[in-house]
Amino acid sequence: MRPAIQASERQWFCQQLARLNEDGAIPYAELLPLWQPFRASLRWAPWGKTQWRFFRAWCVARITTRVPLAVWGHGGLPLELNPCPLCSARSADLAHLVGECASTTKYREEGSWASSSEVLKWCLEGAGDMADLRARVRLLGLSVSAAVAAMSSRTPTDQESGSVQGVSDAAFLRQWLGE
Repeated sequence: MRPAIQASERQWFCQQLARLNEDGAIPYAELLPLWQPFRASLRWAPWGKTQWRFFRAWCVARITTRVPLAVWGHGGLPLELNPCPLCSARSADLAHLVGECASTTKYREEGSWASSSEVLKWCLEGAGDMADLRARVRLLGLSVSAAVAAMSSRTPTDQESGSVQGVSDAAFLRQWLGE
């Protein structure tokens, strides 16, 4: 049963990836290391429900480079949030949430990054060992979940003044999900 499911999943993944690549959403050179079988240590990782959700968000972010709100059922895959729900910056893309936002500083372990784009690049790269992968997944997951929590706690008048760019782009989300 498992080989049939894996074959079906791989076929679906390749179809979705081909659609995104046709639209130019993903640089082709970065696709090659993306689909690799999980090592046994990851397949049997003793992670809880929240860590696996963070892992799904990390995978979506690696593929789309968008803010993976859809993993929490809150929006879609916007390019940026306007304004940042955590620090009220004018806009917040994935690099801002992971590397710049003052509210997510506590999630960033000590690192020697020169810019938020370097933090994002490190966060979305494949990891060498399990501890490194967990740190990357955790950083992205905690940063985005904090934004989702802040968006959920807004009052209706707050939500009217701020907007989420790209959430209304339902065509992109349907295409990405294969619906």
